[in-house]
Amino acid sequence: MKVRHILVSMVTLLALLVLSDRALAQGNGADLGFQGLGQISPQSVRGLATGNAYTARSGDIESIYFNPAGLNGIQGFQVSYSAKTTETTLWENKMWGDQESTPLLSMIMDYRFEIDPGQYGVTDDSLWLLMDIEDIGIPEQGVYHYERSAASWIEERSKQLPFNSISAVLPVTLFDQDFVLGGSYSSQYNVDDYDRNDSHTDPFLANRPYMHYNYETSDDTAHVVWSKFTRNRQGVINSMRFALGYSLGEVIQLGLGVNSLSGDTEDELILDKIASLDLWSKSFVFTHDSLVTRTSGTSSFSGFNLDMGFIFDFSTIDFGLHIKLPYRLNRDWSYTRQITSLDSISSTPSNGQDFVDIPASGAVGINIQATQDLSIAFDMGLIPYESATFEYADFGYGDIVSDSTQYQWVDVLSYQVGLTYEFSDFLTLMGGYRSTPLPYVPWGVADKSEGPRSMGLTTGISISVMNIQLDVAYEYQELKYLEPAYAYLNFVTQLRNTFLVGLTYGF
Repeated sequence: MKVRHILVSMVTLLALLVLSDRALAQGNGADLGFQGLGQISPQSVRGLATGNAYTARSGDIESIYFNPAGLNGIQGFQVSYSAKTTETTLWENKMWGDQESTPLLSMIMDYRFEIDPGQYGVTDDSLWLLMDIEDIGIPEQGVYHYERSAASWIEERSKQLPFNSISAVLPVTLFDQDFVLGGSYSSQYNVDDYDRNDSHTDPFLANRPYMHYNYETSDDTAHVVWSKFTRNRQGVINSMRFALGYSLGEVIQLGLGVNSLSGDTEDELILDKIASLDLWSKSFVFTHDSLVTRTSGTSSFSGFNLDMGFIFDFSTIDFGLHIKLPYRLNRDWSYTRQITSLDSISSTPSNGQDFVDIPASGAVGINIQATQDLSIAFDMGLIPYESATFEYADFGYGDIVSDSTQYQWVDVLSYQVGLTYEFSDFLTLMGGYRSTPLPYVPWGVADKSEGPRSMGLTTGISISVMNIQLDVAYEYQELKYLEPAYAYLNFVTQLRNTFLVGLTYGF
C-alpha cells in the first residue's frame, strides 16, 4: 500500500508539472542579442543516442548532464570523454507574389527581373515599355517548395569539437552516509547561428501597411532602402558543473547541481545596400546604391545556476524530476561599426551589456524496464522563455537595426523517447526520437504560442570491454516551416547531422 501511495503521488506530481505553464529566418532580420542560445547542444553520447530521454535514468555517469539524482548507483570511480562533429545545411525558398498595384516591384525583389543601369531612375510605368517578356525570369515549376533545388540560397556549415565534454564521478562515504560526487566540463552551447535575407527593406515591405500607403497627393512618396541582411555568430559557451547524489532509502534518490557558464562568440551583422526605392500611388522608381554597414565584434556570455533532481525507483519503473532554478545569463559585447561607401570608410566602436532572467525550468521522465534486456524512457521538458525578462543595451548607432528591438521568445516544450537494448554483455543498442521547438515564432504565423518544431531521430551503440566503454551516437535532425507575409511566402529548411563518440573508463 505504501508503494502504491507513493506511485500515485508521483503520477499526480508529474501531471501537475506537465500541465503548468535549435537560427533561421526571422522576418526582415533579427539582431544579435541572444541568438543561437535557445537550445542546449548535445553533451552526452548515450543521452543523444536515446533521444535525450535521460531524466529518470540512474547509475550512469552521463546523468550529470540531465539529473544529478541519476548519479546514485555508481559503484566506483569513472571518467568519461566525448568529441562531436556537426554538419548543417540550411536553405530558404522565398516566393514574392505579384502585387496588383506594382507587379514589377515584386519581380525585382524576387530577382526575376534585373534593371539595366541605364534605366535607373525610370518609373515602372516606363520600364514596362522598355522591357521584353524574355527579360522576366519564370520560377521553376513543379518543384516542391521545400526542395533544395527550389532554394533561393543554400548555406552549408560544418563544426568539429575534438573536446566536447569530460566528466568524472566518485562514490564517497561521509558521516556514515553514501554519496556520489561528480564534476564535468562541457560545451553546453555549441553556437552556430546564421540568418540571411536578400530582400531586407526599411521600412519592411512584406508588412501589409507598407504595401498600401495612404497618399494625400500625387507628389507624396515613401522612401524604402533595399539591402542584403546577414547575421552570423559562432563560438562555444562552456559549462563547468559539480553535482552531488544521495540515496534516501531504496526508493528515493536525490541530487543537487551547480553550473557555471562562460564563453565567447564572434558576431557579425551586415547590411549591404542594393538600392533605394521611391514609391508613390501605384508606381515606383528604382535607384541603385552602394553602402555596406558591417557591425562585428565579440560577445562574452556568463551565468550561474543551481538545479535539483529526484528519482523514485520502483524496480521496473522509475520516475524522474529535474528542476533548474531561475538564473541570469549575461552578455558583454564589444563591437565596431564600419560603414563603407564608394568614396569613404568610417568606423565607430561601441560596447554594452545585455542580460536575460530565465525562470525556473524543468523536466519529467519515466524509465520502464520492459524486459531484462529492454528499457523504454519517456521525457518531457519545459523552458518558459515567454516569461523570461530580456534587457538590451542600444547599439548607439541610431540608423542601424538595434538590439533594443528583438523578437519575443516563446516557451520551449520538448518531448523525448529512448530505447536501450542490451544485446549481450558487451554490446548495447540504442535508439530515440525527440521533438523540440524553436524559441521564437516566425513572422506572419498566426499561432504565437510555439515556434516551429524540429524532429530528431537518434541511434547509437555501446561496446564494453573490461573497464572501458566505447559509445557512438548519431542524430538526423530536420526542421521545416513556412514564414508567411503579405508580400511573400518563405519556405525554410534545415537539415543537421550530428556524430558523437565517447570513452568511459571505470576503476
